[in-house]
This record gives sequence, structure tokens and C-alpha cells, in this order.
Amino acid sequence: MKTFKTKIYLNNDAKEYCQRAFGVRRRIWNWAVAYSIECRKLNHERPNNYRLDKECRKRIAAQSDANFRWIAEHQVSSRLI
Repeated sequence: MKTFKTKIYLNNDAKEYCQRAFGVRRRIWNWAVAYSIECRKLNHERPNNYRLDKECRKRIAAQSDANFRWIAEHQVSSRLI
């Protein structure tokens, strides 16, 4: 199997957008892990991807806590979530 390394050179706007996008993804991932642990403690079952996605989108729309307000404030495409 061959692999290729690719280096890209981003301008300042693209670099800023990538940082926001990766920051949003990281917060979503951390929330999903914490939510899964909480569900397992309460129900002894892990939520499936559909349930995680539905709950995440609901919380982003409601901006229910600081993490989700932060995500809503950063203008990143909803396809990245």
C-alpha cells in the first residue's frame, strides 16, 4: 500500500475557517463522548448515531449550554457537524 504526503498552503481566511471547523468538530466529539457515558450510566445502553445526531442538532438550535452557544456563534457550515 502506498501513501502520499500532501502539504497545503492556506491563506489566512482558509486557515481561520479550518481552525473554527476543527474546533467545532472537537467540541461535538467531546460532547458525544460525555453524553454516551451519561446515557450508559442511566440506561445501561449506548445511544446510536441517529440519536446522537438528533440530540446534538436539537441542542445547537436551542443553545442549551455554553458549548452549544459557542458552536452557534462560530459560522461554520452545518455539513461539518
